[in-house]
This record gives sequence, structure tokens and C-alpha cells, in this order.
Amino acid sequence: MLDDRSELAIIADMQKGRILKYTALCAVFTLLWMTEGTPVPAAAAPGAKKSAAASKGAPSDADLKIPDPVNAPEARKRHTAATPPKDAPPCANTIAVVKSRYDDVELVLDTYRIPYDTIQYRDLDTAAVYGRYRAIFFPCGIVPPMNERIRVVNRGPRIQSVSLRDDFREIDMEKAAQCIRDFVEGGGSAYFSGYSYEFLQRAYRPFLFFDNFPHMGMPGRIESRLRYDIARFCVKTKMALYMEHTGWIALRAALGEVIVDGRYATARGRRSGPISVLLRRGAGEVLYTSYHSTVFSDFRRFNIYRVAGTEVLRRACAMAERWDQVVTGRIVDAVHAGENHRMYYLPLRSGSNSICYLFPKAPHQIDILNKDMSLIRSRDSFETSGCFDIISDEDTYCLVRVYPSTRRRYGVFAMVSAHGVKSIPHPGLVMKIGLGVFGLLILVVIKRLFFGRRYSGRFEL
Repeated sequence: MLDDRSELAIIADMQKGRILKYTALCAVFTLLWMTEGTPVPAAAAPGAKKSAAASKGAPSDADLKIPDPVNAPEARKRHTAATPPKDAPPCANTIAVVKSRYDDVELVLDTYRIPYDTIQYRDLDTAAVYGRYRAIFFPCGIVPPMNERIRVVNRGPRIQSVSLRDDFREIDMEKAAQCIRDFVEGGGSAYFSGYSYEFLQRAYRPFLFFDNFPHMGMPGRIESRLRYDIARFCVKTKMALYMEHTGWIALRAALGEVIVDGRYATARGRRSGPISVLLRRGAGEVLYTSYHSTVFSDFRRFNIYRVAGTEVLRRACAMAERWDQVVTGRIVDAVHAGENHRMYYLPLRSGSNSICYLFPKAPHQIDILNKDMSLIRSRDSFETSGCFDIISDEDTYCLVRVYPSTRRRYGVFAMVSAHGVKSIPHPGLVMKIGLGVFGLLILVVIKRLFFGRRYSGRFEL
């Protein structure tokens, strides 16, 4: 047994160890606070001077005008993908995922057999990185934790030094926001979930929060309402969602197309607000969702394919826009192993409608049924693209079943519904050219009549 003097010595050593630990924690928090929001070079000295970046405040109610997505005109601008810079190395994949901790997008992409690259948090303010891809996922938890930012040197219970890691660099949030804006408006597709809202908020400021505090959500069941394309994809208008953690991002309002909303519990009672939002900016599209707890569901499947299949969807929309039709519904999906078919519903408006499809990997059979489940059209051929023309007497919808014609699976395809009369390809462009030619002819006639050649000189017999 130890004597009383030895026990006192051990207790004193333990207290010294605790004091050193508290001192180290204070040093860590002080160091992180000093470098918050400031770009730090990879080999920066611990005592280098740093300047804090200015942050933007939350938008007010007057700044946020929520449009009606049903009556809003469709964007006519052609989608052009961001072109990679000349000095960028060749990149086989057009999809990238930012490394994260909470939203396991990589697992879903691997299961869906969608190839992708992984990019790091420190690269998010580098424009050349964005130029290599057509779609980028910003999952929840992309900001590195503290244990990945610092290096602690200790000898036993005593801490010798605390410093930033050599490979850690705090990004410039303003530059990252500008890179996101350039990427999306240049034709890129982006996915944000959960805590990555901060990057989207800094880029476009599309959200309002309850009491100006984002982390209001409480765990529990949510009876959500599905709208627009996600409802057509899931063939339902209600879905039960289960939030698993406290402090998830609760939105009060959003400047965009709210595709999922619901009523849920918060720290200050029950509230209602958006859960998933689509934002169309320039030639690109952004999808944000507060819910990412489930790994395999139609909710998750829609989110992944909507972003990863942006190129296929863009080409399918171009088939309808070629005839100057208005796109009313969009579907991007793939038939997986073990699935016999996939089914969706698409809107039909009174008058002329088209169902355009694009299967880049393999042909599929398509059956179109009315709301009474009666077969309207069916097509099974080796053509990988085409359109169905449907005349409707009222505003209604049709059901679409897709059957794979071969054993090949996981090929991404797209289908769109469009409204408008087909006359000639690109009627708007043809009309502009015709008006230009007609105006030129009028100018020629006016010149001949009023500014013709005049003769002068002497006239002799």
C-alpha cells in the first residue's frame, strides 16, 4: 500500500495534468478563433497575422419574395456546362463529392454505380476544381472537425505545443461563394444538405429561419407533403420522414421551388416550413434538403439522380425546347438490379402535349396509361430517344411505366412532359430570321424608290 505522502503526490500530479489539459483546450479554441474565416497558407507560421472576413447578415422578410413555381415562366436559356480550364488535368468523371462526415452520399453513389471523384474542403475556394465537373455534392458535415485541424505534441500528460496542421487551410468563404455562383450559373448542378446550408446561404441568401436561428429542429416523425417533380417521381404526395438528431436546419421560408414541406417540432414549439427546395439560377440548378437521414428511399433516390443525371435531363429538355414547348415535368432515374419496372406520373395540360424520353445506355419499353389505368400508348423498340404526342381535353395526368428491354441495369435515363403545339423546329428562331429577312427586303425597296440613281448632265439632240 502507498503511504499518505505518496497518495498526495499522485493527486498533485493528476491536478497538474488537468490544468495542462485545460490550458491546451484554451489554446486550441483561441487559435481556431483567430483563424476563423481567414485563408491560411499550407505552411503558415503559427504567429502569422490574419484578417477576419466580413460576414453577411440574414435576409429580412422584405428581401425575400417567394415566386409561384406553377405560374412562373420556364427558363428558355440553353443549359451550357462549365468548361474546364486549359491547364486543368484530364478528368474522367463529371461528378464530384466533397468529403463529409454526416451525409453518406458516397455510399448511395456506389450502390447506384455512379462514378465520382472526392474533393477536399480546402479546395472549395479554387475555381479550377469546379471547372472539371458538371455536378457537385456538398453533403452535411463538410467542415473538418477540430481534431483534423490541429497538431498536439505532448510527452506523457504534458502538452508541449498546439499548432495548425501543415495540410490544413481555412478557405476564403467569399471566394467559395463566388465559385459556387459561377459553377451553377454556368450550367452546373449542385446538391446541399443539412449543415452545408452555410455555403448556399452565403452564395444566394435564399433562406429565412425561425428567430434568425437555423438549428431549431428537434428529432421526431414528420408527415411531409411532396410537390411537383418529387411527387411525380415517388407517385405519392405524402411521406413520413424521421429526423434522428437535434439541431437540424429548420427553414421558415425559401426563395425557390419548395418541393417538400411539413410540420415539425422545434425548440420553440411546432412549426411549418420547407424541407427540400429547388433553386434555378442561370443555366444551372441547386437542390437543398434538410433531411438526409435515410440512405435508400425514393426521397434519397430523387435527390441523387436529379443532381447526378443533370446532363441526361438537360438533353431530354432540349428535345421539347426544340419545338418551343414548355416543360411541365422532369424525371431522372435508372432501373436497378431486382426491379421489374419503374413507374411515375407526368402532368398533361389541355391541348397538345409531348412525353419526350432519352435512354443513353440501353433501350427500354414505355407504357403510358391514363388516370384510370387504361393503356394509351406503348412503344418497345431499339430507339433510345423519341417523343409521344398526346392530345388532352382537360388538365390531368398520365402514368408512365418503364421496362428495361435488356439485362443491363443502372443506366441513367430522363423523361420530360411538355405542353405546346408542334409546328416547325425552333419556331422562335425561325420567326426571328423571317422578320429579319422581311425587314431587309423593306429597306431595299425603300432605297430603290426614294434613293434611286439620279442622272445629271447636258442633253443634246
